[in-house]
Amino acid sequence: MKKLLVSLLSAVIIGMMAPICVAGNSHYNSAYDKSLDNSALALGGITFGMSTAEVEAIYGKPDKVTEERVDQIRRGKSFSYIYGDSFEIMFNKGQVSIVMTKADNGIATPAGVHVGDIKGKIATTYGIPWHYNHGYSGIESYVYRTPDYAAIRFDVYNGQIVSIRIIDME
Repeated sequence: MKKLLVSLLSAVIIGMMAPICVAGNSHYNSAYDKSLDNSALALGGITFGMSTAEVEAIYGKPDKVTEERVDQIRRGKSFSYIYGDSFEIMFNKGQVSIVMTKADNGIATPAGVHVGDIKGKIATTYGIPWHYNHGYSGIESYVYRTPDYAAIRFDVYNGQIVSIRIIDME
């Protein structure tokens, strides 16, 4: 009887833990020293606060401009410039607030990290991340931030970087 009770209890506990395991694991590094410098937060020469004119001086007119919408989080009007099918620059209140690339298209961080690099290059270049997440889809995310909470995020699949984004949290 005791063995049956232990077996049933074990099955219940395993059943309760399964959704947690399937959802992936997420870890904030409490020892992260927030030492990433703001100069590390650029992608393809684009930095936070640049205007549309400054971006166009580097990349020319975009292939597509998304419709302007109200950004509830940043409390302003947002729209994006899209170049090709892999490079997007989001503007809020007329200034760059998010930059993302999702293909090996020559776009890199100031330290030379780009989509297509192996996962090990992230830690070699930036150290231990502030936040790590491994989702159920197999995508790992490594996030580094500055003292003012701007961030750079690397998404990795099968050991290879598949997207990079910089995010201004202001």
